[in-house]
Amino acid sequence: LLGVCLPEPEIGEAAGARKNLLSGKPVVECTGQVNDSEKAEYAYDGDVATKWCDIGGAKPKYIVIDLQKDTEIKGWYVMHAGFEALDYIAEEYSLQVKADGDSEWKSVDTVYENTELETDRLLEQPVTARYVRLSLSKPDQSEGNVARVYEFMVY
Repeated sequence: LLGVCLPEPEIGEAAGARKNLLSGKPVVECTGQVNDSEKAEYAYDGDVATKWCDIGGAKPKYIVIDLQKDTEIKGWYVMHAGFEALDYIAEEYSLQVKADGDSEWKSVDTVYENTELETDRLLEQPVTARYVRLSLSKPDQSEGNVARVYEFMVY
């Protein structure tokens, strides 16, 4: 039996120094949650001991947050559940934005073939958006359908 020991989770220094534009903003849509202890709001609450977990049938999995006003976004950060099991790291996911409730979603950055516990990405060009969606098209490493996100940040 092979054992893997990973360090205790903590938000990286760079991510921790930035203000999460999602803080205090409402979730307006999500594909689901396991229970009230793993609801979508826990994906961006600043607490690495809580998470959003969705085991429902929808694919892709996603959460939508209303920034409540047009907001400039320069980058984004995601902490996956890799310290629970390496298979729980999302493999493919996107940051999507839209200007208002009637607009189409626009993918502004997509991560492919991810194996890292944390991803922190600057956008090529800042974007302005009212709504932000984290969309997980491959929510784990083994083509499963369970999303587990400990932290999601836009800055």
